[in-house]
Amino acid sequence: VYFVVSGRAAITVGEETTQVARGSVVYVPAGVTHRFHHISEDLRVLVVFSPPEA
Repeated sequence: VYFVVSGRAAITVGEETTQVARGSVVYVPAGVTHRFHHISEDLRVLVVFSPPEA
């Protein structure tokens, strides 16, 4: 899970691209390709991850 603390950008998760800004929350499933791009303001994110449940 990514929480955008500040800034603006686009994120692509798999085949889907979304615009994000302060307050946005993005869930990225395990193993899915993702990247932030087109960063138009300094981007600060909080990343939370954990292992899959057994």
